[in-house]
Amino acid sequence: MRRMTEAVYAVEADAKKNLALEWFGYDPTPNLEYAYSAFVHPDIPFRSDASAKELLFAYRDMVTRVHPDLYGATGDNTDEVLKKVFGLFNNHGAFSSYFNKVIRDLRTGGDAWEEAIVSVSPYWEKHRNELHTRIAFLAEKVSILPESRFVTGWHNYRSSVGGKIESWVSNVVRQEKDIRDQLFGKVEVIQKGKEKGKERKILGHIQVLTRVIGDPVFSQDVHLLAEDCGRLLERMKSGVNDSDLSLYRSMLGDLRISMNVAYQGKYPFLDYNTEKERKKEEKEKRAHMVYAPLYADVKLVPNFLGDSKREVYAKFIRSAEILKTGVNYINEVDMICATATLSPRFEDSSDAIEFVLKQYEMLRKKYHTLTSTRFLHVIEGLFRHVEGEMDGEVCNVLEKVQTKDEQGRNPYVFFRSSFARTGGRVKKIELPGVTADTVPNILDEMITALKPRWEDILAQGNVHDMVDAVEMEKVRIGILSALYYDVSVTLRCETLPEELFSSAHALSALKGHPDTLSGNDFGRFIQTGILTEMKGAVTKMSRTEFVERYVAQIVGSEKEFPLCARDGQWYIAQEKPTKKEEGSMVEVKDGKVFDGTHDTYTSRYIDSEELLPILSSRYHMQFLKKTRLVNGVSWWEKKGMRCSLGEYSFIAERTVNLLWNMQKNTLQAKEKDDSKRVFVSVPFSLSSIKKEDNGVRLSDTVRYMGIDVGEYGLAWTIIDADTKTKKVTRIVKHGFIHEPLTHHVREYVSVLKQNQIKGTFGMPNTKLERLRENAIGSLRNKVHSIVIRYDAVPVYEFEISNFETGSKRVTVLYNSVKRADVGRGGSEADKAEVDLVWGKKGKNIGKQIGAYGTSYICSRCGYSPYDASLSREDLHTQKEKSRPSLKDFLETRSEFKHFSLQKDGKYSGEWKERRGNSAIYVCQKCGHVSDADMQASYRIAAKRFAKDMYEHKKEEDSTALSFEDIRSVHTFEDNHFMTRLDIKKM
Repeated sequence: MRRMTEAVYAVEADAKKNLALEWFGYDPTPNLEYAYSAFVHPDIPFRSDASAKELLFAYRDMVTRVHPDLYGATGDNTDEVLKKVFGLFNNHGAFSSYFNKVIRDLRTGGDAWEEAIVSVSPYWEKHRNELHTRIAFLAEKVSILPESRFVTGWHNYRSSVGGKIESWVSNVVRQEKDIRDQLFGKVEVIQKGKEKGKERKILGHIQVLTRVIGDPVFSQDVHLLAEDCGRLLERMKSGVNDSDLSLYRSMLGDLRISMNVAYQGKYPFLDYNTEKERKKEEKEKRAHMVYAPLYADVKLVPNFLGDSKREVYAKFIRSAEILKTGVNYINEVDMICATATLSPRFEDSSDAIEFVLKQYEMLRKKYHTLTSTRFLHVIEGLFRHVEGEMDGEVCNVLEKVQTKDEQGRNPYVFFRSSFARTGGRVKKIELPGVTADTVPNILDEMITALKPRWEDILAQGNVHDMVDAVEMEKVRIGILSALYYDVSVTLRCETLPEELFSSAHALSALKGHPDTLSGNDFGRFIQTGILTEMKGAVTKMSRTEFVERYVAQIVGSEKEFPLCARDGQWYIAQEKPTKKEEGSMVEVKDGKVFDGTHDTYTSRYIDSEELLPILSSRYHMQFLKKTRLVNGVSWWEKKGMRCSLGEYSFIAERTVNLLWNMQKNTLQAKEKDDSKRVFVSVPFSLSSIKKEDNGVRLSDTVRYMGIDVGEYGLAWTIIDADTKTKKVTRIVKHGFIHEPLTHHVREYVSVLKQNQIKGTFGMPNTKLERLRENAIGSLRNKVHSIVIRYDAVPVYEFEISNFETGSKRVTVLYNSVKRADVGRGGSEADKAEVDLVWGKKGKNIGKQIGAYGTSYICSRCGYSPYDASLSREDLHTQKEKSRPSLKDFLETRSEFKHFSLQKDGKYSGEWKERRGNSAIYVCQKCGHVSDADMQASYRIAAKRFAKDMYEHKKEEDSTALSFEDIRSVHTFEDNHFMTRLDIKKM
């Protein structure tokens, strides 16, 4: 929607008239006060249930179909034309004014608005009934919207809604195009190289799937699944919708797994001698390389503001119905299978035994992730008749598998694939009782025992029992689909409401709406179409409370609610005129800018009850403290930076408790006592007012803060250096930021993912997600606190890889902290993260450097085993001795016994708990003992300084600096702070 005059005259003259004639019937008067188009265009059919995405695509299609001349006339693309149609330009002023005006008109019934539209459009003169229906629909929606409270009208709220809608329009148009290109291919013009300007065809999924179907490496099942994916893509050619795209992503995941297994079966090992040969081998013998386009992430089209939560809520309030409907459907499937003839799909007895071992492995994993006790005895009963053997000895299977190795992994399995890369790190438990003769009885017992007593479970209403029951059903249905492979199961989709079981209906439509399914299709239908929805319903029901959150941003809030200071405390003032004798004298900030020249304050009398104290962490408060003038100069001015206040955001929250009644199928919601909270977010925008070298003005003395990532936190060292002599002059300060959340994310990520019960609505959905967000925020605040306090340039590592493998959870956290300081990333999310921390006009305050070998450069003598021309074997030996485990170190160095502070004699005291097992460095030349992480942080700072002094060394080449270059800036040996490994100072 838009103001008509602004939208019409936003395009050039030749296109303007055509646009107006097509949009409104004839060229309207520019004095028309009312805007309309996005909801009352005659060519857009009215549907009260139409989604925002459907309307947007309808307008997009109309713009590209009816007004292709606009592109040549205005130079605008589809995205820009759509923004003009919706009034999302000129800082959203048109949208904001329109929004405020129309809401007021619609509150009175919308008659004036209707007459204004009819007066300029002959079409609507003849279709008044339809127009009245549309306006009545809008009036009904407006009646739900409350009156504004902080300000006199909606136009006084900053049009953050307009900004979000603009961003959504851009994202939808771009994302939908990217998805279509990814699925159906595109033609790309080469931008660089000898072939610049030439076109090349980029294959999409639909072309690659054709190759998969013709690949003899794959079995018939894989070919059939690829054909199903291809049919689904053909259906999406006419339009990419959420339901089909979600189903395609799920099927694509199954296809990827099957393709990987097939290629590993064909090429179990790679034969190579060099890294180059390995890459060549992988390119030909690994499915993810041969069919790389299919392994790239396929994104979804972004939902309109709040739509995702509304969709979740619509299912949430019907969660009990979803669960009960799914249970009834599965019970019907059981009845069909019970009367059918068993036809297992096993090629031979070894195949059957392998299948049983996989089920035991699955049940063992489920056993250790159960959230209730209901099914513990069930799984124990299934294992009671199975005696395990390992290394020739009889073992209690369920007890033995609980043993962990040092990395926290479980090294014991029942089934170990010969193609698994972890085969050498696990021990296989033999189950001699599983033979070709016993397989039928074992599987029959599993099917019988794992069947949940749903009637009892639903009657008791224990959510944890429900979660476990769905997990048991997934295992049991997997066994059923293998045993009754040739059994045709009647679908009866009419018993499944489409709005609740959309995946089931989409799968049925993909197969041409058959009456029955069997084989893999039957298993996929139950697992994806039924059990997935049941699990989602149970996880939603597990949420016992949720947080409602509302955010409002007021135009000119820094004037309406000025920032002020009194007696060293900062406040937000709800400023009201008072008599002098009734108020307190405070300093009120005038204007938005802090840069040393605009830091003006006015002394005013304000009622003390109108002062709202700013309560935040000391890390945040430093930003405010730096704004005050010291000897006539602010910290910002010294840094050559301008800090401007942004418009405040008022955030209101309340907590609501939820209680399900499974018997009555009802949900009770009650506001939690004393749960209402109001926060004020005061953003700062930073920009540069002097031309500087990457955010750092290199004077005679510069200060760097080197940051090294350890197992449990960040070690840091601040140095002063002289740019004339090119020497480090002193170590200003050092320390260790102990962040236990970092270690918890790394150590417990697999457990959290298995055990978590997801929630919904307005807060992070999982414990893991909240843990990750808290860790990032905590680390970033602590780093910035030190940076600002000591006026230092933070220096980060290019990358970390020494102590973490697998999911790289700590690396992800560290990079999130680093990204905001060293520069903008390539994705929109990366840019948004930088904007969030330092503002859209902020500059990079930090740098980075390759940290290769920094932990192994002695802080006293400068010796490094990497620079000693050692053989590979000798280098490995020296590295092991240089970084001993805590236990080995303490057993040979009695003078350091107090580091452990152990109570149990197992070297698991406070040092290890706070610093890990490998934070000690022992120089193999001079014998110097130091904190390895602290030593590395010093070398990182010194190396960055050396890099700045040796400008001919390329920035992107992390190894361009020699060890001699790094040592050359070091001028002293008295680094005793490195030697004193004092637990109290960590």
